[in-house]
Amino acid sequence: MYSEVRRIRSLIKSCYNGPAWHGPAVLETIKIIDPAIIGNRINDSHNIIELVNHIASWKLFIIKKLEGDPDFDVVGPINFTRIENPTEADWKAAQKRLQEIHDQLMEKLKYTEDSVLLEGVPGRSYNFFFLLTGIVNHSLYHLGQIKLLMKLA
Repeated sequence: MYSEVRRIRSLIKSCYNGPAWHGPAVLETIKIIDPAIIGNRINDSHNIIELVNHIASWKLFIIKKLEGDPDFDVVGPINFTRIENPTEADWKAAQKRLQEIHDQLMEKLKYTEDSVLLEGVPGRSYNFFFLLTGIVNHSLYHLGQIKLLMKLA
């Protein structure tokens, strides 16, 4: 049976796990990153580990909003907190966090009805369709930044 949430879930999954139309997916990319470059910046840009934490934070935001939490926001200690001289342990923790949050989101979306898509996101001025389709664009935008940082390393 046709389901818009199933289609969106598939897009989120291919963007993260692959195979993706655009090229290497988020997971395919972060798995091959040398931990020695995760702290590199272009001038005052965010570094790779900060971008990975940011992607995870927005996925967590979606989970919390689907659960009806009007107060949860992505502003906090993990969202774009500057990380200087990250270690390999920091990198492993960031990758693990992203994977766990991604898995939680995929599980949550398995049981989300299409009717939710037109509902307003608690505490925001847009609906869940906008948020869920936006996370694909958001992840790919930051993946492009990660790929650029990798090339310049």
